[in-house]
Amino acid sequence: MVPKHSHNSVERNLVKRRLRELLRLEILPFLGPMDVVIRAAPAAYDASFETLRDAVRRAREKVLAPGTA
Repeated sequence: MVPKHSHNSVERNLVKRRLRELLRLEILPFLGPMDVVIRAAPAAYDASFETLRDAVRRAREKVLAPGTA
């Protein structure tokens, strides 16, 4: 989900495409079939692809960390 945060549709779609690609590359190969929801913060609009990738990787490690559920 990409909230508007006072941005236009072009900017929202860019963030949405970036997050979708990061999900495909960084999350889905490590998890079984499941629903995944990522909600973009306002800072996602100004973040580079690399910054978003680092954030997604950190979230993945939290999910995959032993002892967490």
